[in-house]
Amino acid sequence: MSSQAAASWWERRYWEDVDVAVAGAGIVGLLTAIRIRERKPNYRIVVLDRDPLALGASSRNAGFACFGSITELLDDIGEEGWDAALELAVRRYEGFQALRNICGDAAIGLNLCGSREVFLPGEEGRYREALQLMPELNSALASITGEEATFCAADASQLAMNVLSESLVNRCEGILETDMLLRRLRNLATAQGIELYGGFEMGLHERSGQGFRIRCGRHELNARLLVYCTNAFTPQFFPDLPIVPARGQVLVTTPLAQTLPNEAFFYDRGYTYFRPVFGNRLLMGGFRNKDFSAEETYSLDPGGTVWQELMRFTTAVVLPGQTWEVAYSWAGTMAMGAERSPVICATEPGVVVCARMSGMGVALSAKVSQEATELLLQQVY
Repeated sequence: MSSQAAASWWERRYWEDVDVAVAGAGIVGLLTAIRIRERKPNYRIVVLDRDPLALGASSRNAGFACFGSITELLDDIGEEGWDAALELAVRRYEGFQALRNICGDAAIGLNLCGSREVFLPGEEGRYREALQLMPELNSALASITGEEATFCAADASQLAMNVLSESLVNRCEGILETDMLLRRLRNLATAQGIELYGGFEMGLHERSGQGFRIRCGRHELNARLLVYCTNAFTPQFFPDLPIVPARGQVLVTTPLAQTLPNEAFFYDRGYTYFRPVFGNRLLMGGFRNKDFSAEETYSLDPGGTVWQELMRFTTAVVLPGQTWEVAYSWAGTMAMGAERSPVICATEPGVVVCARMSGMGVALSAKVSQEATELLLQQVY
């Protein structure tokens, strides 16, 4: 059957009288719909996505519950300045606490095991620089995290890895199960009467009467308000917004003979990350910083310099002397820009964009969805 067949009377009526259409059924899109429902219990809210589960970073990330390692925060400070970097870290932390409150820890497989930042032999200077910043960061974050020492130094000599014997731990981070998080959010949304539609390849919206018209093949949806939670894919709708795609490459190994530590691990400003997953496998990802320009792509196929570095680092640093193979590999699409803070703006009356999570969508989602909801409902007329 042709997708260009004329719409029936029933199809036309089905898509009428939508109060809010949310583009993007990822973590941010689902939470935005849930936030709107909290404020507007009688609204008809639909969430649209071209993929059954959302194809960006939401279903293709690495499952970290994090807001920043010390070297990552150092990098943020260098790029944004102390105040802006700290504000962003707090925003991530508070966002993740809000996500926990909405979902419940058990429902998303949350394991607050802490995260460990490792350093390679020869990087003693980098470790000391991070160590020097630690007291100031702990002081700034104490009232937020409730921990006198959010970060602490920790012995890493027990790790069967080729790393320095010194490491830095963030007590307030951990890992979660991405599939469980998505299932939880989708179940919460549908339980509240929010309609979820995959396979909806959106065209550009047009103003129509007191709202907007969106086409998908023969279907024509009419909504009063629109929210675009399309992250890296936002430039397809709003090309002037400062957002670029960033591929995140990931692999999962075959089951390993040696038991992996129950921790989240980071290296080199958070650009490299690894963790255990079910069945004593290693999930390994990152190294985008080894070839930034090549990774500014929508390709979902791993490869190139970054893939080679992932393989080398896994063998030489994380699993030295162990036998392993790649069991699964994939790539997700993050959204980056010159600034690391999210883009939350009204592009015209009744249309809000919430995008550019800079690889921190899990942490930021519950916070930015609330901000986007506030901005959207200010425009209700």
